[in-house]
Amino acid sequence: MASPKDITALRIRIITHMNKDHARSLQLYARHYNHLPATEVRIPPKLTEITPNYLILTTSSPERRLLIPLEPPLPANLSGARERLVSMHNTCLTALNLSDIVITEYRHPTKWWEWSAGFMVLLILLTFPFRSHIHPDSNSLISKIWSVGGLAPWHAKLAYVLAPLVLPAVWIIHVGEVVGCMLPRLRKYGVEAGSRVWWCWMGDCFLEGGGAWLRVDGMVREAGEKKAQQKH
Repeated sequence: MASPKDITALRIRIITHMNKDHARSLQLYARHYNHLPATEVRIPPKLTEITPNYLILTTSSPERRLLIPLEPPLPANLSGARERLVSMHNTCLTALNLSDIVITEYRHPTKWWEWSAGFMVLLILLTFPFRSHIHPDSNSLISKIWSVGGLAPWHAKLAYVLAPLVLPAVWIIHVGEVVGCMLPRLRKYGVEAGSRVWWCWMGDCFLEGGGAWLRVDGMVREAGEKKAQQKH
């Protein structure tokens, strides 16, 4: 039977380990078991106490004390605490519809077609609202761009004709990709809304479209393969 001294030492090790290495688990506990919004646990809570019956977490912004019951309770010597905390972590991921993989960086386009798609959308957004300047007869800078410096006036005429259809289509399609494809991915993989990484991915997806969320998927695959290798 473990002595009170051994139990105290184990309790301190658990608290120290969780605060040092498992800040995200503590965030998930607060969000799922205490129903706190993600914005309130942007700074991870600290585990301040573990007993057979409950965990106590403390948040800093705003400062509050969170009680999380352990049901069923742990043994008095806290054996099985690690397995229980891992199980709670997985329960939180499922309940919050989150992945255990977290995206922490932005990766810019690397393929020519990704850059080309982004450039073309940006050009459309910047020039098509000024339709009268697209026609080659306007002799404007915009008409020179679309006519390739005057070498292809037919190209500027085509852009002039298509502008009323293309501009709203670009807005609808690219806003749809941001809302329907990128936003769910960023949320699922733990990218904090409003952060620098979040804005980079959102802006990239709006301009480039599918290439951006395909790169996110690629990063997720890489992280999954790395986790699988670490298990072997």
